[in-house]
Amino acid sequence: MGDTYKVEYYKTKKITFGPIEYVIVTQNSNGPCPLLALINVLVLKGKIQLDTTEPQIGNEELVQILSNVLLIPPSDEKELEIYEANLQDVLPIISNLHKGLDVNVKFSNISDFEFTSAQSLFDLLKVNLYHVWLPDPQLGPIYEAVKNITYNELVVRIFDENDKEYQFLKDFHDDTKSQITFHGLMKLCEKMKDGEIAVLFRNNHFHTILKRRDEIFTLVTDEGFFDEKNIVWESLSSVDGDSFFVDPQFHTYKEVVVAQEPVRSSQSSPIPSQSSVPPPEYVEQSARSRSIQVSPTHSSQKSDKSKCLIM
Repeated sequence: MGDTYKVEYYKTKKITFGPIEYVIVTQNSNGPCPLLALINVLVLKGKIQLDTTEPQIGNEELVQILSNVLLIPPSDEKELEIYEANLQDVLPIISNLHKGLDVNVKFSNISDFEFTSAQSLFDLLKVNLYHVWLPDPQLGPIYEAVKNITYNELVVRIFDENDKEYQFLKDFHDDTKSQITFHGLMKLCEKMKDGEIAVLFRNNHFHTILKRRDEIFTLVTDEGFFDEKNIVWESLSSVDGDSFFVDPQFHTYKEVVVAQEPVRSSQSSPIPSQSSVPPPEYVEQSARSRSIQVSPTHSSQKSDKSKCLIM
């Protein structure tokens, strides 16, 4: 028997981006992240609008929305031939986009991937796809061994101990299992334009990202934060997992501390509480099963330096 198409539903969430309120799609544990990442990029770019009255949306409707965007031909006749050729490559994968998307990273550049119909999809939608998995030129022989190959080639070669570059390739693979390097993150900051909204591929997931002034942020789409209206973006400024959440105005998220009424005895006169309510503190948050550190020194003001903030 063939695969049965299963309709799944995802919660929608209202967020403010600039002066406008948008409806984005949130991600559950089994959500089709490439489909959701692309939909959310198109929403924030103002290319599409989701129904504000519906609390959830199905993958069938999301695929149809994406298809409608793809079927709009370019106005420039010079681009029409390329558009039609790419569309023929993309249409077969659209119906299965809810199951995922295969991409093969090239370690030569943050925007380099093996050319497949997946690349054509991003090209047609005019959405940039990036990764941050680059070898550092300062690593010498490791950089030389890795810079011109793809992830699939790397996986094959690290199992061949007779490969003359085996140890360099294995060291790179073992040291960068998080699929992010300082060099890659720095290059992402350099390449993205201020205000650009794109998609980042990392750890087999697709994330909606934004460059704002000197910082990179990922859109928080985890369904676990559905009720947190002041958690909208998460910083991407460190390779070791340290990050912080920000609200719609890009102010660092603060946990609200609620005061509790002191317990009073009915057999004695009221006793004033000896403790005072502490002010809101920057606290350590947990997100997606990892530690997120909230920085008390973060400012949304533009840096004086013409480079991204990377810790």
